[in-house]
Amino acid sequence: MRRMCAYGGRRIVFEDKQIAEQRYWEKRKKFTGIGTGIYSRDELLEFREFRLFSGKVGVILPVVFNDMEIEEARQKYHSEQRPEIIKTNSDGSINFAFNLVGQADPNRKPETIIFDFRRMMKLLHPTNICLNIDSKPDAPCPYAWMEFTSCAVNENLYNMLSLYLIGDELLMMMFNCPLEERTEWLLCLSQIREMVIDYSKEV
Repeated sequence: MRRMCAYGGRRIVFEDKQIAEQRYWEKRKKFTGIGTGIYSRDELLEFREFRLFSGKVGVILPVVFNDMEIEEARQKYHSEQRPEIIKTNSDGSINFAFNLVGQADPNRKPETIIFDFRRMMKLLHPTNICLNIDSKPDAPCPYAWMEFTSCAVNENLYNMLSLYLIGDELLMMMFNCPLEERTEWLLCLSQIREMVIDYSKEV
């Protein structure tokens, strides 16, 4: 009889855990984009527009992300040509990075440049895997983008590079996070890509 009770107790505990886990995931499903916020791990991130590069560019980013410290940026991005602006979470594992640079040929479109980036990546980093590449020339601020995986010291990373023409300059926006956290960010990232705003004519 005690065995049945013990088994029954374990079964109740197991069912309680299942119910709690189901409620946990149902709750997270309500927070999937920049309008509602998203859960990253167990933290609910809210979003707002940031004006970057002396107000030339408007980008939707997590409110709690801060500028990465210079020393941390040097360790994470070894090249001296590291991004000019890096917004990061509290432990530096999720990052948005930005560069705004002049173009040698102002007539080159983002969709042409992104394919050049992919070819260069295959030459310099053959272990990186391109997952997708596309362009949105009809977006309010036309852009091209690609997503790919890369290898860090102890983990695999998910990366998304987006390119925009801002006036006569090229905006490069890079996102990266641990590969296993990619799914939480996908819808949010597609919304962020669409909502970049060119304010260059106003400043």
